[in-house]
Amino acid sequence: MPTTWTPDRRRGVRTAIGKHCQAAHVTGADKDARFIGSAANENPEPPAVKLEKLIAATGRDEQDLTDEAIARLYRIYIGDPATGAPYEWTSPFSKTYSDRSAEAVVRQVGPATFKLREPFKYVDNGRRFDVPMEDISDFASVPTFLTWLIPRYGRHTLAALLHDHLQRHRSDRGKGTDESDPERVTSEEADTIFRVAMRYSRVPFVRRWVMWAAVGLRTVFTGGTLGKITIGLWVLVFAVLGLAWPVGLIYAIANDKSDWYIPVILLGSAVLLPLILCWIWVRRWRLGLVSGLALAFVPFPCVFAIVVAGFYFLIEWVVERFQKDKAPLIVNPPAAKAKAALAR
Repeated sequence: MPTTWTPDRRRGVRTAIGKHCQAAHVTGADKDARFIGSAANENPEPPAVKLEKLIAATGRDEQDLTDEAIARLYRIYIGDPATGAPYEWTSPFSKTYSDRSAEAVVRQVGPATFKLREPFKYVDNGRRFDVPMEDISDFASVPTFLTWLIPRYGRHTLAALLHDHLQRHRSDRGKGTDESDPERVTSEEADTIFRVAMRYSRVPFVRRWVMWAAVGLRTVFTGGTLGKITIGLWVLVFAVLGLAWPVGLIYAIANDKSDWYIPVILLGSAVLLPLILCWIWVRRWRLGLVSGLALAFVPFPCVFAIVVAGFYFLIEWVVERFQKDKAPLIVNPPAAKAKAALAR
């Protein structure tokens, strides 16, 4: 049965869509982005004007455009299987206002920065976390030389978006000191939620524990001077062991040496020392164990990745020096003007 569009109903839909667009413009953006956005749009057009421009630009009537807007909002907030759904069930990640599977829909705003275009929620053990539209993320914060082991996106994408939101929310709320905040978590709790969420997302066992250990080390490192010293020494010791035993093994094989006991002892030390020394981390012993074991095997392949990447960037740098048809730098005038005003 066709929808009857009375004037009051049209005004109501316009108002609802306008409020949605206005909220989406501000939610989750950082201060600089909000400033630039407001400077570029000091007098935002009301929804009625935007609708008239859409009608003129597309040649479609008001009812057709309004139907499409409602369908899109319905898909964003509730989900519409008729328009396609994720290939896999994403529970406990779901749409904000339904139990249908969540989707990671983003738009790129920087070389490695994205804004979420569809919000979603995460519910576990009765606790709910809402990741809003326009939340900023870089997916999994993985260095380039480690992407051979842990890609920046995959089964862990929703968990990574959630973790970025929790960490940023914690910082914005004064490190989670607001007792009335339902999303009040510490950085360590955010890391644990990240690991559990990856388990629900069926991220392989070793990968999710290694990813959790990486963010856990960062949490300790940013906790103060003692944390920086602790993490620095821990990574240095086990990274050296992780490099020493494969180098010793290669040397023994290349020179046909019979003294295999040296690389074997080094390998044994790299594996056993985390089991022994992890207890100095007290309640964080799992972090010490997993990070120590990971450092026993990851550094050596990373050396090759760093060498190859360095060679590639060197070629790019050389080619750039002799390139004649360089693309001109395009600057967004409103953004540049806003940044200049902010600098003053």
